[in-house]
Amino acid sequence: MKIDVFVSYHNDSSRNIADLVVSRLEGAGVRCWYAPRDVEGSYAGSIKRAIDNCSIFLLLLNKAASNSPHVLNELELAHENRNIKIIPFHIDDKKSDMSDDVNYYISRIHWIDGTSPTIFERIDELTQKVLDALGRPLPSNENNVSQEETQSQNEDHSSLFEYTELYHDYRIETLLPTDKNHIVIPSSYNGKPFVLLTTVLLVIAKR
Repeated sequence: MKIDVFVSYHNDSSRNIADLVVSRLEGAGVRCWYAPRDVEGSYAGSIKRAIDNCSIFLLLLNKAASNSPHVLNELELAHENRNIKIIPFHIDDKKSDMSDDVNYYISRIHWIDGTSPTIFERIDELTQKVLDALGRPLPSNENNVSQEETQSQNEDHSSLFEYTELYHDYRIETLLPTDKNHIVIPSSYNGKPFVLLTTVLLVIAKR
């Protein structure tokens, strides 16, 4: 099966971001492949087949990914295939800390900055770039949101993105509990710290 986007990322440091990106892309009609969700058969063989059949190689890039042998192997496979467009999406603002190995492959490739607030706006920017690369418009159901609905959403969610923290080598927007579709445990709010053992992001699908 032809795959639109192969998503390469470092699982331990950026799984939450990968989930958000894939959810947004697939909501726009983009066929994504990412591990471990889409692995069939042997891990290595499944990854090789997916890269061979993708149009875009999306690299979620942070320091951990730039040093990961698995990510570098995937990037090398994509780099060898001239039919694949590579799109790096920086999710770590320490860009100077990227490994020489990863810079060898992407130093001349235009990348998207995913570190400036909000991460959701940056993912929307990424989604548009992917659609442009695929030669597709944004789905009509996403373009037909009325101005009244948009204004209402902005008013209802104006306090959702009140701070951004650097966590596990990537920037992640923290959703406050006022959002009925998302629940997260923040580490601080309005300057008052919370005890944080782990960050939990639960996305409850709309019925």
